[in-house]
Amino acid sequence: AVFDTLSAVTSRQVIEEVVSRGMLEVLPLTHIRGRSLHDAFVIVDEAQSLERNVLLTVLSRIGANSRVVLTHDVAQRDNLRVGRY
Repeated sequence: AVFDTLSAVTSRQVIEEVVSRGMLEVLPLTHIRGRSLHDAFVIVDEAQSLERNVLLTVLSRIGANSRVVLTHDVAQRDNLRVGRY
């Protein structure tokens, strides 16, 4: 979804260069353990489906000078174990 959105606003060449320079990294949440995200802008997409412990795992990795944005839509919640609020 990230690359689909970027493709709507910039060219494939720009996206490839940003990725090759290490300025953009797209990771599944299963690969975040053991990392500290310093000087980063972190976007957690589809957060409405995350269980509390997974969300806390992500938020506890946010380091110095970093920001985090959670995107969500409770109408698209597909994990019934996750609360509405």
